[in-house]
Amino acid sequence: MSARPVRKVVIVCSGNTCRSPMAAAYLRRALDDLGQGAVAVESAGLHAVPGLPAAAEAREAVARDGLSLAEHRSRPLEAGGVAEADLILAMTRSQAEELRRRFPEAAGRVALWREWAAGGPLADADVPDPFGQGLADYQVLARQLRREAAMVARRLAGEAAPSPAMAASGENGGSQTGESGTGGGGTVGGGQGVDVDEHGREVQGMDAAGAQGMRPSTGPTAAGSTAARPLR
Repeated sequence: MSARPVRKVVIVCSGNTCRSPMAAAYLRRALDDLGQGAVAVESAGLHAVPGLPAAAEAREAVARDGLSLAEHRSRPLEAGGVAEADLILAMTRSQAEELRRRFPEAAGRVALWREWAAGGPLADADVPDPFGQGLADYQVLARQLRREAAMVARRLAGEAAPSPAMAASGENGGSQTGESGTGGGGTVGGGQGVDVDEHGREVQGMDAAGAQGMRPSTGPTAAGSTAARPLR
């Protein structure tokens, strides 16, 4: 597949009220911090009900990092948004597979959020769904997404060098390489990544898999919260 500059990223989950808007908020800030604010970042849901606010816990979790989801409203992923996207990042393997089935013309631009951040396949690439859980679960998710957004931003900015340690790590085993789909220095292609903190600095021993032990979804969440930094 030929290289394609990434000017627009669409992050996709199921309902577009938790994971994808949170990831988009962190990625926008990470890109801004690297001087890459011209890269557009949007979010959408494969099964979203239009017009719902972000979950209250999602708003609270990102507000603690100075971000705001107050203006966010859920939207379903549509063909037009897919056509405009240079990179489509799904939260789970099943969502990536559904994206490829529904939009086969965009299959080469679909990747898993975690795998694209890491720069290679991971045994456990799914981002747990906190829907219906408490604020503590959303805070765990927020920390994970913040780290991974910094990694994604560095790759988009072309700053992430190949990491032999990452390639050799156990987290890279067990997944199909086809799920990675895209990568490397702000173009659609291939590559490996590095572990970084939330400020984009390379660190040793970062857990790229992020949150563990998040409980399965049990029900809906209520809306309403405070926030700080409006999203663009």
